[in-house]
Amino acid sequence: MLFAAERAEIGGDILGLVTSGMYDTPLASVREYVQNSADAYASVGNFHGKLEVHTDVANLRLTIRDYGPGLSADEAIIALLPIARSQKIPGLHRGFRGIGRLSGLAFADSVKFVTRNETSEHAFSVTWDGACLREKVAQGELASSAIKHSVSCMSIDAEEYPQTFFEVQIEGIARHAAPHLLNRERLRRYVAEVCPVPFGNKFPFSTEVAKYLGERERIMELQVHVDGEPNRIERGFTGSFKVSESREDLCRYIEFIEVPSIDGRGSAAAGWFAHSSYLGAIHKTAGIRGIRARVGNIQVGDESTMDLLFDESRFNRWCIGEIHILDRRILPNARRDYFEPNPHLRNLESKLAPHLKRLSAQCRQASRERIHNRKLAGQLDAIDDCHKLAESNLADRNLALEVCTNAIDRITKLRSRLESLEEPDAEMEARARASENALLALKCDIERSRLDDSNGASSQLAQSIFRTLARHLKSDVQAAQVVEEVMKDMLPQ
Repeated sequence: MLFAAERAEIGGDILGLVTSGMYDTPLASVREYVQNSADAYASVGNFHGKLEVHTDVANLRLTIRDYGPGLSADEAIIALLPIARSQKIPGLHRGFRGIGRLSGLAFADSVKFVTRNETSEHAFSVTWDGACLREKVAQGELASSAIKHSVSCMSIDAEEYPQTFFEVQIEGIARHAAPHLLNRERLRRYVAEVCPVPFGNKFPFSTEVAKYLGERERIMELQVHVDGEPNRIERGFTGSFKVSESREDLCRYIEFIEVPSIDGRGSAAAGWFAHSSYLGAIHKTAGIRGIRARVGNIQVGDESTMDLLFDESRFNRWCIGEIHILDRRILPNARRDYFEPNPHLRNLESKLAPHLKRLSAQCRQASRERIHNRKLAGQLDAIDDCHKLAESNLADRNLALEVCTNAIDRITKLRSRLESLEEPDAEMEARARASENALLALKCDIERSRLDDSNGASSQLAQSIFRTLARHLKSDVQAAQVVEEVMKDMLPQ
């Protein structure tokens, strides 16, 4: 049975916006449909619903299905035909503008909704023909007329469908969007970063974070599966992560924060930071870097959203954590890349900024300490070179004793600096201690006896060459290295 689209209504002149696209990535449409499923499950008190995503590369189709309460035919007409006249309540629901459900039209020929609720004998479909809609708009037709020619509604046999469900079919996906919407790995990564999916066991603080957030709001966690895979998609947080291709860091401890609302009525936000050694910018492929913002456990913006609250935006890439917005007066904007400006947002920013500036300071301090440690390691290398020179046959007894004594003085001062660090480097301290002990033993040996002259003329020649070079080169160590090379060539193999 066919239904007319006369009841379609438009709130504002936004057809061009819908058909040309208001999102910067095709994957944003996946977020919109997952968001709608989350609201549907929440409406019946289910915060752990199931969602299935199916890719069909051959037919350029993406299907997203939930098993929530679904809609009757009448409910579907009311909910799926109007544009920008959503029945949802801002601040209560994750989506509320009545635009997101058509986001797929920006990247495909059509978007088809199929649904059924527990009272329906048949399933019901509403199809938006994006290609027709764009053509009518381009021809200058009135919006109401363009929609009437582009939308079709139909009752269909329900045998192949579950009792309650809601399904979105994005069909005829454009060439530029297909590598995003139909690439399983990209889909998984995007859903893991943005959508309300649970933490995995690889994140050592998952229980603590879930408990802390769960005490402040009921957290939506959907079980999302792609193409029938048995393993659900989980958040990408783990105990260790890549900073570069060759270097890893660890999540060492967790910190929780709470931001009060502007009027003292509850909290504006609650968040957590996973502190590490702050070795540098976390590798982008990890999908976890940056302090992220979330509303209803769905991400707003991306890894750079909180950049403006850091002393230096680059330090946000060194950090891991989330800010969950609890004050529903802080609303995501239409693109969902930030929030609508109002006093409640300004309150959030002003009270959150000191926390993020503190993270900036930690990153900066960690960077300074690494530079300082590299300098200390370089000094240890230089002292080890002096040790080698003092115990060689290149320096006579007096010079060897002088080199050894100077090296002991330097290692003593270095150990004192190492012990004064706020976070001592145990490995470097052990190396310095071993170096000092070896130098003290060598000094005793030198003082007990003269250098062995059993090598005769060759030893005397080496010392003579060394003394000459030492007068012209930058250091005794460089002179010793040259002499060693010369003597190797002179001695029989």
